[in-house]
Amino acid sequence: MEARPYFHRRELPDVRRTYAYSATDRAHGLRILMLGVIVFNLGLYLRLAPRETAELAPPKKYLYFEFKK
Repeated sequence: MEARPYFHRRELPDVRRTYAYSATDRAHGLRILMLGVIVFNLGLYLRLAPRETAELAPPKKYLYFEFKK
């Protein structure tokens, strides 16, 4: 049997194999899995994407002290 992580089969007492979950439950689980992969990749991209340094620096009026040079 090939390994597929998004479905599970069970063996009945008369040796037949059948899905353990309904078709709608399997489709819903696959949609959640794909949505999770997309959101994870988007979050990873946004976290690691290069940014302008000016965007990361806080505005000068919010600094409570001045750095001495």
